[in-house]
Amino acid sequence: MRIGVLGGSFDPLHNGHIALAREAARQLHLDRVLLVVGGTPPHKPDGATMPAVRRLALVEAAVADDPLLEASDLELHRDGPTFTAETLEEIALQYPGAELWFVMGVDQLAGFTSWRRPEDIVALARIAVAMRPGADASAAGDVARGIAVGRVDLVEMPEVPVSSTLVREYLAQGDSIRHLVPAAVADLLESAPAS
Repeated sequence: MRIGVLGGSFDPLHNGHIALAREAARQLHLDRVLLVVGGTPPHKPDGATMPAVRRLALVEAAVADDPLLEASDLELHRDGPTFTAETLEEIALQYPGAELWFVMGVDQLAGFTSWRRPEDIVALARIAVAMRPGADASAAGDVARGIAVGRVDLVEMPEVPVSSTLVREYLAQGDSIRHLVPAAVADLLESAPAS
């Protein structure tokens, strides 16, 4: 089995996250993509704006009828900061023999060597780097070769002009978010935006 692992705060999940998961699956021939809802990410000391249980519920609603995408609460069961290496170790135990791809944006690649145990991440999973339109593939390749020789795959991404910050701004102004997020996420956020 070939499994992609896309982690994030998903604060909230939006169409860009779904597009990335689907493009990684299509281009890398993945059987499943786990959307791992981040607990306490070390790079966001103030945490997410929504409680973890709420963020998880949004991801679960978005992928409820999708055979390719799956919500994962793995990081929500750990205390303190959550680190990618530990998450991948747990996924490898849950899916023995599976080939893993850790999906990240090209913007995250430059700082990858400063992450906790990057060498273990690369040992546990291939790195799937999402190339946004206009991103320099050769520069990404140079960084990748220094980190994980032969273990990096580039995923070409369409332009998806959305961010979780933008979704939160629309909600705060009372504007519709239906063009920014999956329908199930819009239903939940518009019915109870502050909870």
